[in-house]
Amino acid sequence: MRMNTKKLMDTMHMASMQMSSKDLAYLFATGKSELEFRNQIALHLHKIKTPSQVIAREWKRHDLTILESGVPKVIVEGKSWIHFDATYDTKLRQGNRSILSGMLKDIQKMEDTKSKFPEVDCFIGVLLFTVDVSQVDKTALHNAQVTYADQHKRAIKKYGSAEGVVQFARSNLKQMLEEYGHVERKSIETDSYLGMPVFVDLFLIQPTQLMNI
Repeated sequence: MRMNTKKLMDTMHMASMQMSSKDLAYLFATGKSELEFRNQIALHLHKIKTPSQVIAREWKRHDLTILESGVPKVIVEGKSWIHFDATYDTKLRQGNRSILSGMLKDIQKMEDTKSKFPEVDCFIGVLLFTVDVSQVDKTALHNAQVTYADQHKRAIKKYGSAEGVVQFARSNLKQMLEEYGHVERKSIETDSYLGMPVFVDLFLIQPTQLMNI
C-alpha cells in the first residue's frame, strides 16, 4: 500500500463530508478542532480498511497511523490554526510557537519513526479556520462564545473581509509549505454558526525529506 498527497487528501475530504456542515461550523467557531477532525478521518478509514489494517490514534505519539499487519504504512500529524496566523511572518515562520516550528517538530518526530520503518509514508495536515464576526454586535459575540473572536475581528478589519483574510492566508501558507514538500489544499464545506459564516481550509503536505526515493 502506497499513499500520496492527492489520494490521502481525497480520502480526508470525503471523511469531512460525512460530518454535518452545521456541526463543523460549531466546532471550529468554538475552538480548535483538530482532534475531532482527526477522529472523523480515523472513523472513515476504519470503515474502508482492509482486514490486515488497523487505524490507530496516538500510535507511538503520532496523531493517526495506518498499520498493515502491525507495521506502520502511513503516518499523519495534524495541526490547527486560524487563517490570521498564516498572514504574518512572525507567526508563520518565526519562533518556537510558529506554524513552521510546529511542522519541523512533526517532521523530526516522523523522521525518527521512518528510520525504523523506511517504507512508511509521512504527511502533515494543517487546518486553517476563520469565523466572520464582522456583522455581529459585541454582546451577541460574547454570548456565542466564539474562540479567537478578537483575532478574527482584527484580521477582518486589516484585510477588509473574512474572504480577504482567507485568500491571503491560503496563498501565504501554501508558499511556505511548498518549500518543504508536495502540497494539496481543499476547502472544507461548513455552514454558519449563529449567523456567522465559518471558513475552513485543509492543507496536506508530504515533506520531501521524508519521501521514499
